[in-house]
Amino acid sequence: MGVSKLHMLLRRTNILYLGMLLLFCFVPCGVLAQNSTVAPTNNSEIANVACPSGNECFSTEYRNVTVELGYNGQVCPGHTPQDCYNENDPRGFIAGPRQYPAIIYQGDKLIVKSSEKYDFAVKLYNVSKRGFDLCDFKNASPVISDLTRLPFEVPARFIAATGIKYFIAESDNMIIQCQFGLKLEVNVRSRDSCLSQPPSNNNVCSSKGLCAVSGKFFTFNASCVCDTGYSGAYCGERGSCHAKLNPCQNGATCIDKKSGLQDDYNCTCAPGFTGRNCTENVTISSSAVAYTSVMATTVVQVLSTTSSMPSSVISVAATSSVTTKVASTSHLLTMEPSVTTTTVTSSDVPTSSLTPQSTSSILSSSSIKPSSSSILPLTSSILESISSVGPTTSSSSQVIPPSITLSSQIIPSTMTFSSTVMMSSVYPTMPPTFPPTTIPLKDQTCKNNPCNNGTCRDVPDQYGLNFTCQCPKPTYGPRCSTDFTLHFPRFSSSSYLVHKPIAFSAGFNKIVITFKTTATNGLLFYSSHSIYKDFIQLYITDGKLEYRFDPGDYLCVITSKVSVNTGVIVTAVVTYDSRNKQGSLQVDNHPRQNKTSRGKMVGIGLYNDWYVGGLPPGKRIGSNDGGQATPNLVGCIKDIELNGDQIGFTEANDWNDISECDTPCNGTHKPCQNNGQCIPDTNDPHDYECNCTHGFEGKNCKNASVCSGDPCKGGLCVIGKSAANTSRVCLCPFGRGGIECENELSIMTPTFTMAYNYSSFIQYQKPTLSGAYFEITLQFKINPNSTAWNNALLMFSGQNQYQGKGDDFIALGINNSKVLLQYNLGSGIANIESDPIDTTREWHFLTAGRNGKEGYLYLDNNGVKRGSSPGQLTGLNLYSPLYIGGVPDLSELPTDVLFKRGFEGSIANGAVKFGVSQPVIPLLTSQSNSSSHSQWAVIAGRNVGDEGYNNCNTSNPCQNNGTCTQIGAAIVCSCVHGWKGMYCASQEIPCVNHNPCAVNSTCREMNNKAVCDCPLGKTGDTCSNAISIQTPHFKENSYMAFTPTALNIRLNANIVIKFISYNGNGLLFYVAHKITAQNGDFLSVSLHNGFVQYRYDLGSGINPIQSQKNITFNTEHTVTITRNQQTGALKVDDDVAISTTSPGKAVALDASSNFYLGGVPQLSLVNPSAVADVKSLRDFVGCVTSLTINGVPLKLTETRAVEGRNIDNCPAISDSNLA
Repeated sequence: MGVSKLHMLLRRTNILYLGMLLLFCFVPCGVLAQNSTVAPTNNSEIANVACPSGNECFSTEYRNVTVELGYNGQVCPGHTPQDCYNENDPRGFIAGPRQYPAIIYQGDKLIVKSSEKYDFAVKLYNVSKRGFDLCDFKNASPVISDLTRLPFEVPARFIAATGIKYFIAESDNMIIQCQFGLKLEVNVRSRDSCLSQPPSNNNVCSSKGLCAVSGKFFTFNASCVCDTGYSGAYCGERGSCHAKLNPCQNGATCIDKKSGLQDDYNCTCAPGFTGRNCTENVTISSSAVAYTSVMATTVVQVLSTTSSMPSSVISVAATSSVTTKVASTSHLLTMEPSVTTTTVTSSDVPTSSLTPQSTSSILSSSSIKPSSSSILPLTSSILESISSVGPTTSSSSQVIPPSITLSSQIIPSTMTFSSTVMMSSVYPTMPPTFPPTTIPLKDQTCKNNPCNNGTCRDVPDQYGLNFTCQCPKPTYGPRCSTDFTLHFPRFSSSSYLVHKPIAFSAGFNKIVITFKTTATNGLLFYSSHSIYKDFIQLYITDGKLEYRFDPGDYLCVITSKVSVNTGVIVTAVVTYDSRNKQGSLQVDNHPRQNKTSRGKMVGIGLYNDWYVGGLPPGKRIGSNDGGQATPNLVGCIKDIELNGDQIGFTEANDWNDISECDTPCNGTHKPCQNNGQCIPDTNDPHDYECNCTHGFEGKNCKNASVCSGDPCKGGLCVIGKSAANTSRVCLCPFGRGGIECENELSIMTPTFTMAYNYSSFIQYQKPTLSGAYFEITLQFKINPNSTAWNNALLMFSGQNQYQGKGDDFIALGINNSKVLLQYNLGSGIANIESDPIDTTREWHFLTAGRNGKEGYLYLDNNGVKRGSSPGQLTGLNLYSPLYIGGVPDLSELPTDVLFKRGFEGSIANGAVKFGVSQPVIPLLTSQSNSSSHSQWAVIAGRNVGDEGYNNCNTSNPCQNNGTCTQIGAAIVCSCVHGWKGMYCASQEIPCVNHNPCAVNSTCREMNNKAVCDCPLGKTGDTCSNAISIQTPHFKENSYMAFTPTALNIRLNANIVIKFISYNGNGLLFYVAHKITAQNGDFLSVSLHNGFVQYRYDLGSGINPIQSQKNITFNTEHTVTITRNQQTGALKVDDDVAISTTSPGKAVALDASSNFYLGGVPQLSLVNPSAVADVKSLRDFVGCVTSLTINGVPLKLTETRAVEGRNIDNCPAISDSNLA
């Protein structure tokens, strides 16, 4: 029945409604719907786990949840929220009948069917909350195309994101309609409640248990029920000593270390057994070594001898008398009550591999006296046998030496160690080391070995260095590393890439290559048969392109009619059709040139490697097969595709001397504004620095100096207008809002806007899997009075963070009241346009994407629009993040992108996918540690509001009749005449008309007044008082910085920080590739909700770890972080160390910034991945009592720090507060 006919029926009679109410009386109230059926979980790992009574359980496997629509038993009368939800409705309850709500979890399939008891067909629509309450079909998005009596699956795009989803339905039964309760709420819950934080994997309860859920529709509790042998909040702790595991044999006692790690236990062996699991027999002979007592504290020193023999010496000193007998020798070793040293000589004593410690912390009350009277020579085999003997309970006849763990590394003759042994366990330590001062890279030459494993030439390179590195596989320039991804490979006269063989097909073959060069001659690619004369070759000769091919008995040559050595990007297409023996060459959009072989051979057999850009030494192109000898290319090759497959680095057998062509300072795009100087980055060629002119600062020299300091708590400070007076405006980071970003926001439905020529945006991770396929789905609502109808960006991702003509990108937005999809695969722009947007709808549903060259666009209920990109390339290379609603800098969009403004309105229910059969990945609206292949969390954002948030309405901060305006998350006060400042609270603009701060301090406006930020060594309200810093005290907007010149943490790091915290969130330690950039390598230690987090990115992503326990305020804690290339560990106080491994292949931390303690100069420049969310994006508040890096203690004083701000001395610390 049509909706209009139903309304007429309702106006005529109320009998049906009364009848429905009578039916409702038989429905039990206050109980959630029991109309959902769940497919049984088939998981052998957790087959023995029973779901607790009264709970609903789910595992890692997704479920099929079926909801039956009807009116007898399915409808809640809806008089009160308790009728339907058994709890209050936090949204504000609107009375009326509805189906009992359903609950599913992300990834579940939702199956809907009409009640089998009543024969009726149903059609389901997705609506807003308003559409649900009013049964408004006007702006509804149909879930299925027509009425049906059959069960149907709700498409994933409607239920991909978490939150409450609203559906209304119509049917062919005049009684069963939306107004009578045919509408459904579905709460899509995250599976995160039963994922460890941070997640070690994406498995519910670590795949070792079930997630048991109890609660109601709006509120619920979830916890893991673990399988036998597992425990912990997320079943991630393996009970190594569980009876069914039985690791310790022969009557041994098993001691679980409780670290949560599998096989992390100790076995106390029974007499006569030893080994890891007490499975090895021990024979005690008359020559055994017996100790008459066990040392309480032992100090082991490994010293070098002065004899000519390359031997090492082990000296054991004790504070109690110890007698050692060796029955098979004539030596008697006695340790006197005073500290006695026993010297043990060995030519190959292995060193311990445990964590280094400071020598001074070991030698407390005893001094070591060398003794030469008792010398027992031991061989390495004897040492190994001693170290393997476990402790026993006997003190007279059994061997009870310390348990020493030895590695295979040999001690150099000049190395000194000191260790402490407690309870028969040795912890070897290394003394502080002082690396030599590092010469700045710009001043280095080949004498300083700057090329790692590459070959160095004393010839200036394109990055302004005094040397050039020739880098072998697997590294690339400029400094022979693997710490970034090449976007546009550059080849030189010594460069080449050798790719594995790729055979031509028996039919049509097409090769597409994109390159740029100014060289007159150079090889682009070459491949041949190993025996016969078959080959293909594409090269530049006299500035033109020449294509040679031979099926084996006839050489064909095609020379382009246009020059290609113009220094701009050129796309060339060469083909060979084995069916008619015809080849062709086409340059850009110029006419195609053809040539046909006149021989008898048909196919071209290519069984050798492909050579791209040049040939390795010793390899030549044979003239007997018709090939043309040509020099290696000096230029850049962006893409090569053979029959749709990309020839690149992944399957290359070898390469040499390849670097990055796509550098910001050398292109037409000039990133530094206001006459700033662009300085290329020597570690990451995709990055740069700007040397700003006076009065400007920031990454691109766009920020006026009135924004000095960090006035916006991690947000962007811009210059606005308050009445006729210039004032600062804070565009807040994602999750914050207010005049100074002082409020924390919970964002459910993000709102976007334009403010002072800056767009709002949300940043997600890089969509690097988009090469063959990319699709995005979202809903949007346009602000009625905005200019977004004419031009607005909804989504963007590109090949680079700075853009130029010809770069790959994909963009989605609104142009001239139509939705427009644009993408460039490297050979031209595709533009796919929708019908005009329906202005009568509030929310619009949008799906857009591309599969290879072919693109498509769906808007609301309109038909699909299709298009195709020009040229021959089919792959989309995206290396920048995915942005929603805008980008950080609109001026850096590619020149071909038509969107010049950010979006103004709301965007909801976003999701992406990377293949036709690949799962939908929801785009969350929260920051969390749960980003994975199944869902993406927000990484960062700017000036994003929420539909439910308006600070001007709830608590107007503008004073003295100032007008409050909310722009996204920002609050701006427009002052009446006579009042000034960010709050309209002053008759002078603080810090502009009145600056009370002393020389060398900085004035900033905060809470209606001028606040002085003091340099190191100064304190007081106006920074006029001198101070000598002993133990630094940090507060909001404070930090200290130390130069890393003499402390190299590129490959290895050991950092120990002792601190007292007064707040559960804050940045404790930070070092980055550049402090002026939000990308690049970094290492950070932060506090997040009272836990310590350790994060580092070597260029391939992060795998953060978090302390097991939260810290105690006003108490000293010690955090130790280590990193050995990719492997890192975090240890807090005496807790068990937690380890992690960074993803990808990068092993070096390319960080050239200062070491920042307690904060940074501007929080807005911190890499978004360095903290968990906006709560942690703040300065540390508390005291730091010591900082040690690689064994070197840093002096935390104003004279040793290179810069800092607002540091006082820590208040008196009582002994009870010290750990």
